[in-house]
Amino acid sequence: MLFEGLELVFSQSAQLNVLDYRLLYVVLIGTLYGLDFGLVAALLASVGLAVSYFTQYGYTFQGLFYEPSNWLPFIAYFVVGAVCGYVQLRNSEAIKVERDQNELVRNRNTFLTQLYHDAIEDKRTYKRQIVGRHDSFGKIFAVTQELDVLNPRDIYRKCCELMGEILQNDSVAIYHVSGGAFARLVAASPVIAEDATRSLSLDQLAPLLGGGGRSNLWVNRELMPGLPMFGYTIERDGAPAVLIFVRCAAENQMTLYYQNLFRILCGLVESALGRAFDYEAVAQDKRCVDGTCVLKQAAFGQELAAEQALADGKMGSFLLLRVVPGMEPVGELVGAIGSAIRESDAAGLVDGDVLYLLMRQAKACDLPIIRERLNAKQIAVEPVDGEDIVALLQHIADTGNGEGDVD
Repeated sequence: MLFEGLELVFSQSAQLNVLDYRLLYVVLIGTLYGLDFGLVAALLASVGLAVSYFTQYGYTFQGLFYEPSNWLPFIAYFVVGAVCGYVQLRNSEAIKVERDQNELVRNRNTFLTQLYHDAIEDKRTYKRQIVGRHDSFGKIFAVTQELDVLNPRDIYRKCCELMGEILQNDSVAIYHVSGGAFARLVAASPVIAEDATRSLSLDQLAPLLGGGGRSNLWVNRELMPGLPMFGYTIERDGAPAVLIFVRCAAENQMTLYYQNLFRILCGLVESALGRAFDYEAVAQDKRCVDGTCVLKQAAFGQELAAEQALADGKMGSFLLLRVVPGMEPVGELVGAIGSAIRESDAAGLVDGDVLYLLMRQAKACDLPIIRERLNAKQIAVEPVDGEDIVALLQHIADTGNGEGDVD
């Protein structure tokens, strides 16, 4: 309507009449909106031209149709509309293709960037896992440092803690062979400490000890009842000294990798125990009252502290008994106490005149049996519990390395 109005207004002007405003309309619509709208604009311009012929110049339909020269403006409108619309459509398609390619490149760049960042993060994560992994070489080195102590009881405790963490198993038990016939429990994982067998006959462990000749690993591949899934024998002087058991193992732990890891850890424990046993043998005279197996005050304090640490970690139990003074001099009791206690137990002299008995892996329910056995030796005892044990440890620490001489 606008361009028809312009055509009508400027048709009387000699200068502005040279412009075909209908053609301009077709060019603008075709260029702006594409081929379809360009053809529609050409059709509307043709209708407007035909109407102007009929009204302004008095043409009839027959005269307009049968004169070929009258067709040229109509043809020009449709050609221009089609060409402008095609050019606009081609440009739009080209822009769309470029936009799609740019979007594809942008997405690819975003993907590669995210992939790069993920790779960096995975690298950092794997590095942290390798450094902190429970069975990495760094962790194995930490185990050697943890086991670098000279008290066997501390080694037993650390062994249970470290094996439970590294092997991811809560059924570790350690036995010390005493008398050549029995293995006495010295430490166990907290989960099994309450119901772990406290004494085992070596005859029961014959399949496990059958290898002989050197410290060795045994795996219960036949699933024999009453025996652990993994066992390791530490020998000294050609005889079993310490037994390390993994009582239960999951199906995914019955692998060669797990066996080798267990063997490595047991080897580290064996080396640490070897040093500790050698130190005890060399320092025996300094640790004990002359001519007896009774520990001096400082040495007894170390043993009591190690047992207390085991008990605090729920890896063992003990009873501390104080010998009630009787008619016999303390010196005679010290000389006779060795035959009244087990090889795995310990006796200590504090302040030179108070004798204590450390009954390892014993519980309150065992006290009547222990008293009966000691009464047979004319030794009366009373239990020391809780706060008294803490006070005794503090007293020993405060008094230092008192030798506790016996008169």
